[in-house]
Amino acid sequence: MTWVRTQQVSMESISELGLEKTTVQGECINHLGVWCLRSVGLYSVGGQHNVHSRFLTRLSAMATLGLLLLALINGALAKVSPSFSDCRGQFYASAPPVGFDSLSSQITPICQMYETNNNPFFASLYHKVNHYPLYSAYILDTRPGDTTGSDQTFRLEPQLVDTRLPRQIMLQPDTESAIRSLGFTGTAADHIKKVQAINSDYTGSNYHKGHLNPNADHPAGAGQLVTYTLTNVAPMHGPLNSGAWRNNEMRVRNIAAGCGKMHVITG
Repeated sequence: MTWVRTQQVSMESISELGLEKTTVQGECINHLGVWCLRSVGLYSVGGQHNVHSRFLTRLSAMATLGLLLLALINGALAKVSPSFSDCRGQFYASAPPVGFDSLSSQITPICQMYETNNNPFFASLYHKVNHYPLYSAYILDTRPGDTTGSDQTFRLEPQLVDTRLPRQIMLQPDTESAIRSLGFTGTAADHIKKVQAINSDYTGSNYHKGHLNPNADHPAGAGQLVTYTLTNVAPMHGPLNSGAWRNNEMRVRNIAAGCGKMHVITG
């Protein structure tokens, strides 16, 4: 489900999403609900959360997806970064969500970057055992972007295999070549598949690569291209991805147009 925290959202925007005021007061952060905080009034609405993966045992934990939006006054190479130390600016008040201590040995914070650009575009918390992102965090950019000519090839995160590998997201053949250059035993593909999803996981399935950080939330260029990484997608049933989920993304952009800068976490 989806939730929104903002001081600037209009009553018209709240009505568009069908939000109803509740009796809850103060700040509320709930990963399973949609919340819009305006002053001390809290508004909530149910969201689409019937997401399932064909990976069954590997991704059984991915039963829901949510969209968290936090408006703010005023943030690829992909880089494994402890505690998001290199990309905390992607989070509201530079504070990533907490509560994942029990998964500390299974998850990896990633600062998503692209090619020679040394500034992180967004952040993802990736489950390297079950092979899905718990969330991606980014700053929504309302400037229009043209996606028609963009490279929509999904890349991998080499540093999930070994932090000595390149920081940039890479195509699988390039990632395998980099792994072999370090003298790993066994096949390079097996090392990749041990810690992350690959494109062939989706081959022949009815599931889409559902963006957590959608490319359309950014202007054309590296900011869009960097979203095409498998560490930023979760398996999503096609009709949901192209239907209700897409519609919800568009509504969020409409709200952002009247909110200024907006921090978003989808997970």
